[in-house]
Amino acid sequence: MKNIVFGKSYILCLLLIFFFYSCKKDNHSAELLIKAQNKVEDNPSEALLLLDSIHNPEQMSEDNYMQYIVTRVQAKSNVHRPDIKNDTLIFDAYKYFDNQKNIHQSALAHYHTGILYNLNEFADKELEHFKLAVYYAQKAHDSILAGKSFHWIGNLYHRKNMVDSAIVNYRQALKFYATSSKVEIYRLHTLFYMSFSYEVAGKLDSAMVYADKGMQLAKEFDNKPYLTSFTHLQGIIYRDLGNLQRSESYLQKALDKTADQNELRRICLSMLLLYNDMDKLDSARQYTDLLIKYIPEMTYIYTIQESYAAISDYYKKSGNYKAALYYNSLYDATTRKIKEADSSNKLAEADRRYKAIIEQKELAGMRLRNNLYTLGTISLILIILVLTCSCKKASQLKRQRITERNKLLEEQSQVQEKLLEQQHKNLTYMQDIYRSIVDEWVDIDKKVKTLAKEFGVKEEPELYMKIKQMIEGFKENTNHQLVGQAKEFFLKQPYGENAISVLKDKDFLLFMLYYCGYKRNDVAILLGVNPHKDNMAFRKLNLRNKLLKAGMQQEVIEKILFSEENAN
Repeated sequence: MKNIVFGKSYILCLLLIFFFYSCKKDNHSAELLIKAQNKVEDNPSEALLLLDSIHNPEQMSEDNYMQYIVTRVQAKSNVHRPDIKNDTLIFDAYKYFDNQKNIHQSALAHYHTGILYNLNEFADKELEHFKLAVYYAQKAHDSILAGKSFHWIGNLYHRKNMVDSAIVNYRQALKFYATSSKVEIYRLHTLFYMSFSYEVAGKLDSAMVYADKGMQLAKEFDNKPYLTSFTHLQGIIYRDLGNLQRSESYLQKALDKTADQNELRRICLSMLLLYNDMDKLDSARQYTDLLIKYIPEMTYIYTIQESYAAISDYYKKSGNYKAALYYNSLYDATTRKIKEADSSNKLAEADRRYKAIIEQKELAGMRLRNNLYTLGTISLILIILVLTCSCKKASQLKRQRITERNKLLEEQSQVQEKLLEQQHKNLTYMQDIYRSIVDEWVDIDKKVKTLAKEFGVKEEPELYMKIKQMIEGFKENTNHQLVGQAKEFFLKQPYGENAISVLKDKDFLLFMLYYCGYKRNDVAILLGVNPHKDNMAFRKLNLRNKLLKAGMQQEVIEKILFSEENAN
């Protein structure tokens, strides 16, 4: 027998140890996740190490696991890990956070989903998710994320040579970047491509304005690569304006300063275009040879197209018509490739899908508002009808018996006052009865158990059990009513939906008991918990944190939950 008891105790201890270990492990994983989230922007490599330290992340709570997925993709994106292309779990994350109405996490999830689609070259899906990232980021008041999302959309349109749409989105990005001091490199990139887009669109005055702004900002931050890029861009704009001598000066300066191979290839193209315009064929030959060597390394198809056109133009000017025709045929082939890959229809469709999604969300909110307005309007009409009928009837009664009507109104007023007074007394009386029954029942139950122990009675009498069940039923029904009253109370508050989603029935009951003026011992008895002061203080502090999170004012919470302590 002793062995059986010992065995059961041993198993119970093991279960308890496993339970506490699991809780500690979950808390440790959550702490690592929070640390990673705090470091993911400034130190993404360290954030990845922290996330790698979380063993079996799928065993975390669903919400934490989804945040883990978003944070991991965010960190990999910030360190430019190529395997981010395969992180399709981000799809589950954005769907989850959309359903949970967690707008901050939704914004992040859609933003990194857009990056994933960008890397996999699905331009329509990329556009759709970056637009959704903008939508949620604006709702979350995250100006940096909204600006970066507009920035990506501008880049997408710029890649597709849709410069008007690119300019619109770059301008939006700059507006959001203006509110933050942590996005200097993004501002420089946006100003460069804003100016470049205006140059492609032929709006050269605007192109020069933004190039000058970018140059000034690059000098302010002492960013040498962008100083070179803006010098190059100004050289292109001066060539378009017809100031060829000044263009040559700027382009030569950029060529001397650049250390970036991509920039070098683009400057060679600009130099070839310039010398073709200046009819300096010896200099043009030098850059033609360089450009022919660089074309296989180019990735941007519009730069390749423009390179073939410039080389063909050089050979035509120099009289080598065979070479000119050859490169013109390559230009035509590249142009056909661009047209075949034209995704403007898909982008338009993606934009329509985004608008449909937003419209659906707005319609859902509008339906709710319309239902409330309709209900309010109907109520107002009914009130007006009732008032109209009452006034009409009162007018008739006034004409018939003014004295009798006044007397009747006075009597009715007195009856209503007495009725309200009686209702208040009844409510107070019922609360006192509830408190007294439960308090006294606890004493009675203790005494009965003491007497039963003294007289050796092992089974409770049937009548006593029925009374006990009746008391418990009364207590349960009353608690249920109090929970319902608490929910009605919160639904009338601006933060009602948040409170309903955060609080549980036991929280509603605890709140309503203190709201009705019950003391600590009474509340503990009604909840069926230990009345110790520390225990009740812990429960109230836990409830206070939930109410603060939901949006309830701290003064109101303190007045309801802690008036007893404040009085002491």
